Amino acid sequence: MNRERGSSFTLIELLVVIAIIAILAAMLLPALSEARNKARQSSCLSQVKQLTLGLHMYTDENDSQFIRADPIAGMPRGSQNDNVNWWRFYLQPYIGNWDVFICPKGLRTAKDAADSRNQFHRTYGYNTSLGNRVMVTIKNPSDLLAMADASHWNANGCNGLSAAWASIDKRPPGNPCNASQSVNWVSTTTRHRLGSNIGFADGHCEWRTARQMQSQSPALVTP
Repeated sequence: MNRERGSSFTLIELLVVIAIIAILAAMLLPALSEARNKARQSSCLSQVKQLTLGLHMYTDENDSQFIRADPIAGMPRGSQNDNVNWWRFYLQPYIGNWDVFICPKGLRTAKDAADSRNQFHRTYGYNTSLGNRVMVTIKNPSDLLAMADASHWNANGCNGLSAAWASIDKRPPGNPCNASQSVNWVSTTTRHRLGSNIGFADGHCEWRTARQMQSQSPALVTP
């Protein structure tokens, strides 16, 4: 009497199925990772746009002058003292949500943003060279960086390379400053697919590669 073959897989069949799954996973994971990074870039660009619009709302209510990031009297300060991202407190009333100040690939939280004792860098930076400048006196607003991904809170640091090479936490170890040395100019120190999101003084926002920004600095941050 012949026995009917069972429906269970043989060991070889299981190994073949596992191999196929492994191959498919190897093919799909890079695509999924790229999609996730693209989504973060898009989310970040939206937030840079909100910050840039908030900056223009501030100028509209302050005689067309851009924020001068002076320390605010009465607010507690940490060990950095005046080396603190004070511009966020001038801008926050026009944004209303601390989460907008947090880049999806930055190293800070909304709790950090609301705490004046926190220097609050490694997320977004403001071009502090705009401080107290009046819009009508700026000849190149469509080419002038106002807000951007940045390794420090002043995006114009290191002649704008703080914004070009924004992930200072990913730089090669043992190198000082905010991406000022060419040894730091590697893909791992960029934040969004080899570049950064930028909000310009005229209000428009876009993504540019770090190499583009490097070639355009320091004019990119000079009013």
